Amino acid sequence: MILQDGLEIVEAVRADERWVAARELQKGPARNEAFKAVRKAHCSTEFAFHAFAVTHKNPAGFAGRIGSHETQTIATRVFKALEESLFAKRGRPRFKGARRQLHSIEGKNNKGMLRWDAKACSLRVEQGWSIKVRMPNMCKDEWLAAALQFKTKYCRIVWKILRGELRWFVQFVQDGKTPIKASVLHRLALEGSSAALISVHRISRG
Repeated sequence: MILQDGLEIVEAVRADERWVAARELQKGPARNEAFKAVRKAHCSTEFAFHAFAVTHKNPAGFAGRIGSHETQTIATRVFKALEESLFAKRGRPRFKGARRQLHSIEGKNNKGMLRWDAKACSLRVEQGWSIKVRMPNMCKDEWLAAALQFKTKYCRIVWKILRGELRWFVQFVQDGKTPIKASVLHRLALEGSSAALISVHRISRG
């Protein structure tokens, strides 16, 4: 329903005479501010969409299933899709239904409803429900093992169809710079240089 609200807002913005006038202005700060004023007048802001999402989520019975951060990220995706449609950068966004479901959902940090527990190697999906995650063999992927040593900023659940089977994956957004494989460092090292050996320990599965 949040998309329906958004589509009505887009139509109202396009029908506003101030929007039509703003389109006639030369590109620059004045034109941008004119567009911004019209969008704000019609509640076409990211913050407003966050509020719209909550008004639909709670009556639908998802208050204890989808956290506020996850709700906001969904609202932000809808808002950005509508913004691109408003400025003719993409077509009209389509509704998600039983046959066109969301392929992913994510939080804004690792303290919301969707939360990764590295020690237990499990993902909290909603209140009172956690799923054990099968981790890859860290001994075979030094880059992944090193990356998981960093603090997790937030995580994302993604589903894909692989060989006709529905599979669920967890993606992590880590804090820090991307690690460099030891093999790459070896190739980049100057001849005759030396460095301390850094060992990467396998992540505990809890």
